[in-house]
Amino acid sequence: MGNEKICLIWNWIHSKANIIPSLKELNINISAISSTYEENVKIIWVNYYNDYKKMIDTENPTIIFIVTKAELQYGITKYCIEKNIKKIFVEKPMWMNFKEAKELEELTISKICKLYVWIMKK
Repeated sequence: MGNEKICLIWNWIHSKANIIPSLKELNINISAISSTYEENVKIIWVNYYNDYKKMIDTENPTIIFIVTKAELQYGITKYCIEKNIKKIFVEKPMWMNFKEAKELEELTISKICKLYVWIMKK
C-alpha cells in the first residue's frame, strides 16, 4: 500500500484472532490503533488512542480499517468519510439498514473516497 498512512479502529478479540494475522501476512504497517481494550493494545503498537476521533484528527490517515461492533460501524464510517479518508475498509455489516447504506453511498460519492466491505474468511 505504498507510503499510505494506515490506522485501525478495532475490537480486540476479533482483531487479535483474524485481522492482525491477515495484515501481518500482507506486510501492512499500521501507524496507529484506536480501541477500548487499552491494556492489550499497548503491547502491539506504540501509537494507541482510546478515542478514534482523536486518532483520526492526530494521525490524518489515508487508509483506515474498521473492525468494531456492527452497531457502531455506521457512525464511525460516516465520521471517516467526512474527514476525507480516501480508502475505508469496514468489516461486514457496514450498516444496519438501507437508509444508512444509501447515506454512506452518497457521502462517498460527494467526498470521492472508496468504501470497501471487508469479509474475513479462513
